[in-house]
Amino acid sequence: MSRSVVNILLSVLALVLIFLIVKSVIDPIKKQAEIERVEALVKSKLEEIKTAQFTYKEINDTFAGTFSDLIQGLKDGKVPVLRKLGGKAADTLSQIEVDTSYVNALEHAFGDQNYPIDLIGKVPPANEYDFIMKTRIIESKGLKLPVLMIKDPQPINPKDTLILGSLEDAVFTGNWK
Repeated sequence: MSRSVVNILLSVLALVLIFLIVKSVIDPIKKQAEIERVEALVKSKLEEIKTAQFTYKEINDTFAGTFSDLIQGLKDGKVPVLRKLGGKAADTLSQIEVDTSYVNALEHAFGDQNYPIDLIGKVPPANEYDFIMKTRIIESKGLKLPVLMIKDPQPINPKDTLILGSLEDAVFTGNWK
């Protein structure tokens, strides 16, 4: 082989090695960015489910056991809104009147009738899987309390599954906080 052919082969080999080194550095950075993007979407959706569940609880005194119950409850439910009229004057007592009105549960929860409630149980970004949602009643200090737990069934980072709530305690925060 001539010397110029060897030089060309070594140059190509050097370029391939440089490409592989750069790729080995960039790929984990891209993967971490994708994990952070997807986890942010999942966390946001878990918070939306929590908001929906607490609105459902305002109406029914317990959490919805299924996403179909939750969806139907928010579509059809009405949340009571209390408004106090009157009150204590400076030096005399006046009567207090309480006015109760009802607002649509979906609008109360999300401020928007057009919120895509039918997708609330779907894991973003692909919306292929449903979150795992469990509810139950626990007893704590002599009180019966409804609790819920919502979990990502297909976490992008299997070492760090995102979970909101607990079935053991009346805790309604996510494990990422």
